[in-house]
Amino acid sequence: MKKFICFIIGIILCSIAFADENLSTEMDKIPIKKGCFYASLSPIVMHGIYLGYGWTKINSNSITENIVVLHAKLFLVMATTGISIRVNHFGNLNRKGFYYIINVGVDYGVSTGGFDPGGSGGKEEYFVFPNIALGGGYSFKIGKNSFFRISLDVGLKLLASNLYLSFIF
Repeated sequence: MKKFICFIIGIILCSIAFADENLSTEMDKIPIKKGCFYASLSPIVMHGIYLGYGWTKINSNSITENIVVLHAKLFLVMATTGISIRVNHFGNLNRKGFYYIINVGVDYGVSTGGFDPGGSGGKEEYFVFPNIALGGGYSFKIGKNSFFRISLDVGLKLLASNLYLSFIF
């Protein structure tokens, strides 16, 4: 378990370290839309679907995407829904390569009590939990204004970490 946690932390630190490096030798002239749509799946650990809409902010040598995300997740005997603000920051102007993530939100969930060793008899328990995480990822350009992304984050949330497969269009 310690090796796995160290591996995850290493990936995040590498992603943050390389986020400011422009990995492309040619500068793509991508027309940046004021708005973008976000769709994501989380196939590992806590299965979920994420849908969002966001806007971009272009600086002289970087781009920041701010996305409002609605999500629904399922894990064993627990289901959650929630809302969060996801900030993707790129150290380049073409939104390709490494980037880092800040995610802040809240989850509302229901559990049938399956985690209680004393056995709560299947009684439903409702809860609210913060969703605060930092992470990193890699972005691939798949169309004129479309991107496929693989990302990982770690933080204060129901499960400490999660992997995301995302499309931005």
